[in-house]
Amino acid sequence: MSKTQRPLYLLLLAVVLLNTLLWLDSFDRYLSSRYHITLSATLPEPAFDVSRQTQDLIANAQQFASAKALQLLTPAQGKDEPAAVVTRVVIDPIPVVAPTPVVAPALTPAAVVVPAVTSAPAATTAATASAPAVTVASSSTAATNKQATTDVAAPLVTFPKVLFAGDSMMQGVAPLVINQLRKENPKGVFVDLSAQSTGLTVRRYFDWPTKIKDETLSRGFEVVAVFLGPNDPWDIYEGAKRYAFGTPEWEDKYRDRVIEVMQFAQERQVHVIWIGLPNMKEERVKRGAIVQNKIFKEQASQFNFDYLSTEDFLGGLDEPFKKFADEPGKGQVMLRADDGIHFTQAGLRLISARLYDLIKKQAKP
Repeated sequence: MSKTQRPLYLLLLAVVLLNTLLWLDSFDRYLSSRYHITLSATLPEPAFDVSRQTQDLIANAQQFASAKALQLLTPAQGKDEPAAVVTRVVIDPIPVVAPTPVVAPALTPAAVVVPAVTSAPAATTAATASAPAVTVASSSTAATNKQATTDVAAPLVTFPKVLFAGDSMMQGVAPLVINQLRKENPKGVFVDLSAQSTGLTVRRYFDWPTKIKDETLSRGFEVVAVFLGPNDPWDIYEGAKRYAFGTPEWEDKYRDRVIEVMQFAQERQVHVIWIGLPNMKEERVKRGAIVQNKIFKEQASQFNFDYLSTEDFLGGLDEPFKKFADEPGKGQVMLRADDGIHFTQAGLRLISARLYDLIKKQAKP
């Protein structure tokens, strides 16, 4: 190395070291979620202080910028609002009630709509203001409109508030279920918090048991649907303690985390629907799924919750992995993605339909 290259090399090395120090916590999070390599298991805790402070500063700066932007927008909205109010005041109080007795005898049969709504003053104003349109409308059209309004205003059932928790598998299922739920309850509370590359093994950066507890307490969820697992067949770390995947100690520790979710739900009278894993292509993930499904099913039964098995229609874990399945009237349909973990739209529809049915059982008349 020449004398001219050496300063440049040292400068680059210093930049890399500084950048690593500033973003060490984020780098550890990436390695943990992507490759299940945990730097925090080997490095001392103070080594992450600088990177955490950096992230806190960035988060505070973003919050400050958002607050300032909101303050700038609020005055403009405040000025526009009075104009809208004045317009409504001018239109609403039209004195149309007095002429009603004179016009009534000449009205067509459709005019029976007017007496039907006179019990509510606001409804009377709206109906009378649109009187010219009413006189030319047929009675069947009015009845149809009234029926449509009744259907929207009074749904047959009320679904509970539902939290969808899980990894990328739930990210495919939850939107389909929520879309179906909103058809019957447009104003229902259905929240998808699923996050890619998460699970129960690594709690340092995304702690599902704690997340479920916090969200349920703050939003009042009544049902929690959980679908996760392929990211979990790795060693579990708790401080300096390591639980190797495949050992009885690992299974006990993993079971404790499932119990933590279910025990909290039972105490809060929240119903849990836990979705089991289907057959997997990768051997390690399949070995994990065998243990995980056993835990999911046993604990759901113990707490009297629902366990939704996917092996029945997506392939059992004791069978060779297959992407296609016979579907009545359609022949061979591809249900699984090429990675051997995720699903096609056809596979997602099968899961979402069964999950929807279980949620509907928790609905109230």
